[in-house]
Amino acid sequence: MFDQHLTEDDMPLFTKLRMTAFGEAVIEIANDPACDEWTFSQKIRHALEKETAARSEHRRLKLKKACRTPTPAA
Repeated sequence: MFDQHLTEDDMPLFTKLRMTAFGEAVIEIANDPACDEWTFSQKIRHALEKETAARSEHRRLKLKKACRTPTPAA
């Protein structure tokens, strides 16, 4: 059971948990041989940073849309 690699087929679970960016990062890390040298903590930290950045960007876009400024680039 634990020897299965993560794939895009696992994304619905991450999406259901509202951790889409985290899931994408975890799958990317699991399938990228360049990340094999990373420690477990480094892998989790990277995925958490991706999720945090995605949430911040989503919040920024939501606030920008809600402010209804006449100058969208403001």
